[in-house]
Amino acid sequence: MANTLRAVKRAETHALVAVSAMDQSAAPPQARIPSGEERGAMIAQAAYYLAEHRGFEPGHDLEDWLLAESQIDAAIATGEVSVRAAAP
Repeated sequence: MANTLRAVKRAETHALVAVSAMDQSAAPPQARIPSGEERGAMIAQAAYYLAEHRGFEPGHDLEDWLLAESQIDAAIATGEVSVRAAAP
């Protein structure tokens, strides 16, 4: 379980880096809740890292997706994961 959580945290970090690199404007951006598309991308990336950590053993696709989804949703709900709002 600890290894799974580390894999999800790593996936969250990768997702945050990817999203935060999208807008690096001079004005301090406001954080916002990810859109459905951004949330889906974060979940897909987290699920990929879970599968990678397990050596891509077949038959765990749904399990990986559901675990990634719950972890990303929890991180969004607690404010651990957000995206920068586009600068005006």
